[in-house]
Amino acid sequence: MDLNVISIDVGFGETKVVAGRRAYKFPTLLATVNPEGMGRLGKDAKRILLFEHGGLSYAVGDDAATLGGTPVGNTGMLVEHAHLFVRKALHDIKARAGNTTLALGLPVFDMPKYKSPLKKSISSETGIPEQNIYVYPQGLGVLADCNGIGRDIIILDIGYNTIDIIVTAGGKVVPPACGMLRGKGIGLVVSELRNHIQSTYETEMSNAEIFEILRTGEFKLYGRRIDLSVAISSIKNNYVRERTQELVASQDFRMKKADKVVLAGGGAHIITDLGDPRYTPLIHIPKDPEFANARGFYKLATEGARRREVA
Repeated sequence: MDLNVISIDVGFGETKVVAGRRAYKFPTLLATVNPEGMGRLGKDAKRILLFEHGGLSYAVGDDAATLGGTPVGNTGMLVEHAHLFVRKALHDIKARAGNTTLALGLPVFDMPKYKSPLKKSISSETGIPEQNIYVYPQGLGVLADCNGIGRDIIILDIGYNTIDIIVTAGGKVVPPACGMLRGKGIGLVVSELRNHIQSTYETEMSNAEIFEILRTGEFKLYGRRIDLSVAISSIKNNYVRERTQELVASQDFRMKKADKVVLAGGGAHIITDLGDPRYTPLIHIPKDPEFANARGFYKLATEGARRREVA
């Protein structure tokens, strides 16, 4: 039985896609395009895939990046434009909407307001039946992906804008203990490093360039390699200290009894500890942590599709 499950984690920085054994990502960027102007560039111009909506033509992902694309700034914008990222993924994978099961995520506190509008919008724009669309709280996918590492777990899903916190006790999610640090994601590190580069070297950097600098510790300017390792270490240490203080304030007694604290999301490539050796034995970072939610959503939606087929 071919269930045709696709999991798409539309984050504020990147969109992650999992379909079977395939996993890939693209920047969560949009750019409006004049198709007539693109046509006048001639057959040798870079081919830009366009998606129509509301009388406008949109480039999505890497195509939008080449055109100076606009990021999705908040959950309302994400829900409004999510169908464009889903349509791109369906095109990439060559999926047929009618028999596709789709898994998506939303920040945990935004689920009541946005879950239904998100499903309706995507169904309307893609043709995927609403009953085939599953929307899960961010972080729950990480829990499914990390199944088996313990029964008492604290998950920190470190995204660009938010950190979603999922807490389990005895293998069950504890809703009152779950939460979200809105505006406290890895975007704070990106913004501070960008400001440092701008004020010190008088040069502008995109998010993608900043992430590359965070990975390598350096960048090139007029042929010179500029070492930013000291500045990056200071920015990261300050960020970790502040977030750990917030976490301990709300979760300290659970951390003392936890089996693991899971660091996931794209931010787990940058924030790999909690800045205190006491917590080191607790830390678990899944493989390719930015895909942990998408992999977990894929598992959950596959189970849901199987139950739907049997019913």
